Amino acid sequence: NEYIRQRVNPEKPEHIFLSNIVDGNGNSLSPEDEISITLTSIEEEATNKEQRCNRIRQDKTYSFTEPEIRLNLYVIVSVRPGKNAGGSTKYVDALARLSMVAEFFQSHPYFDQRTIRNPNVSDNLKRVIVDLHSVSFESQSYIWGTHGGHYIPSLLYKVRLIHILEDTITKEVPVVETVDVGSDDGGL
Repeated sequence: NEYIRQRVNPEKPEHIFLSNIVDGNGNSLSPEDEISITLTSIEEEATNKEQRCNRIRQDKTYSFTEPEIRLNLYVIVSVRPGKNAGGSTKYVDALARLSMVAEFFQSHPYFDQRTIRNPNVSDNLKRVIVDLHSVSFESQSYIWGTHGGHYIPSLLYKVRLIHILEDTITKEVPVVETVDVGSDDGGL
């Protein structure tokens, strides 16, 4: 938000909003001339999915937790053009704001604990990668239709590798410290 604020209007505190595109009646929820971010889809990252439980050794016990879930989020970054005094749209201004978003993510392609300054972000968040995601015209039409809106200038980003890990222990087992091999082992 600070990046955009410095380039658009340093006096105005907010320029980026998390919002649906329209409400249940089809009315736009995106503020005119402002950047809106809308979650459009969530998928599990299955290509590098952890299959086993994590083991944490504490004294003489192994504790097991369920493996973490890795998610990808697809978000639409859009700008609904407002109207000039004469009634014409500020389409060029909307495109300029989208260009600022593209420039920001081009120069800041990932975020981690060091670069995210938000107390609401979990300590388990390791690294988030933001990629511009291209879709066909048909997919783009479907996405906008699903959200109930008409197309407005926008970019689609894939936010990769959101890690979700609950540290709840599901099982504890003692550590095997010695193996007792008796003489009845069949000659082994």
